[in-house]
Amino acid sequence: MELHGWFEEQLQQAFLDAFLSSMELQQFVRFKLNQNLNAIAGGNDLSDKIFQLIRWVKSRGQAQFTKLIDGACEYNPGNENLQAVQQLFHKTINKIQYILVLSISANNFPTDQAEDLIDDLSKLLKDPCLNLNNIESGSTRLNLIGSEESFKQLQARLNSEELTEISGYSIEALEDNFGQTIFRRFIPIQYTLVLSDSLDKNKEPQIEAIIQDLSQLLGDKHLKRKSIEPGSTKLILEGSQEGFEKLQTLLISGNLLEISGFDIEALDDAYGKRIFIKTIPIKERIENLRQLLEKHEWEEADRETSNILIQAARPENRDWLQEEDIQNISCDILLKIDKLWREHSDDCFGLSIQKGIWEEAKQQSTDNFSAEKEFGKQVHWYGEEKRDQWLWRFEINPLWGINQRIKGYLPTPPPTREHKDAIKVWVIDALAQKLSECEA
Repeated sequence: MELHGWFEEQLQQAFLDAFLSSMELQQFVRFKLNQNLNAIAGGNDLSDKIFQLIRWVKSRGQAQFTKLIDGACEYNPGNENLQAVQQLFHKTINKIQYILVLSISANNFPTDQAEDLIDDLSKLLKDPCLNLNNIESGSTRLNLIGSEESFKQLQARLNSEELTEISGYSIEALEDNFGQTIFRRFIPIQYTLVLSDSLDKNKEPQIEAIIQDLSQLLGDKHLKRKSIEPGSTKLILEGSQEGFEKLQTLLISGNLLEISGFDIEALDDAYGKRIFIKTIPIKERIENLRQLLEKHEWEEADRETSNILIQAARPENRDWLQEEDIQNISCDILLKIDKLWREHSDDCFGLSIQKGIWEEAKQQSTDNFSAEKEFGKQVHWYGEEKRDQWLWRFEINPLWGINQRIKGYLPTPPPTREHKDAIKVWVIDALAQKLSECEA
């Protein structure tokens, strides 16, 4: 029978408190264990005799050890120290197996350190019978055997974050004897929620409501806002892996369409990979574009135009375009977009307007770089406002563009691989070539 030293010490102190002489101890051993103390433990020192008695009974197994503790309590019914030891011991009789997953591989885990760790855990959980069953080679998993009571206590301490490490090693997870994960250490991950409307400082109450509602829905107490790109529809969040996986499941299954009054358009993982995108038929998107342009909601119309072009180009799990994607866009869609923009802006905005400005800039320039700069100046995406720099997508001001009647100011080109907020003229060039094919 394996018991930890701290428990044997506690038991010895209880016996020293309960039995004040060697004769009293000898009588107890005879009456309750039917043994001769002198044959078990030699010497005259009472502490030594108790120590040898405990070791002898321990070697006889659990039944004899139970008899020792229960017998001592019967012999000294009012001794609180013996009763405390008895209560602690009986809690640990029913044992179960469970697995503690650490932050270090067993190959780098010396045996003596493993023993120290188990001893520390045994003291912490007050489980004298907690022991190491085995360590899988090359694994971070310690297969333990201990009481059901201590397993529940360990689970509670981990979930409350009262316990995060033992003997200097981080605790990564706890599994029950069926291999089910009961606890996993929180490791924050980032992901991006793409909403239907832009987020800025004057929408702070709505943003806080989104975080609160989402945290409650996902059961993720760690969920928080990481950042918001200025004027963007992207809310960058930090939360748990479990919360992210639940959000992904809810979106893909169609059980979650909006949060706090904002439609959810897409979900990206920490690496920018698109995990989910809201699927709206392009026909409906074009009708939505028409309505937005009719109401002169230029910013929303600009965003919906990018959505249509990306969806029509069919880039798998991406919210940006590369050059070869443009050829996938049908002429019907491209011409409809252009017509809507021209009709509702009195020929101020539109793809064909941009095409004309671009072709003129190329004719007046000696190289492509100069042509791009000239085009940027003409449509006011590049120039003095930015001290000879290009505007970012979120710096485009549609209302200013229409008031100033800036030809070709909208729509802005969809995001590209280089940078999702950068304006890239190669998209205008590719769209112009496609339009020429469509008009031929």
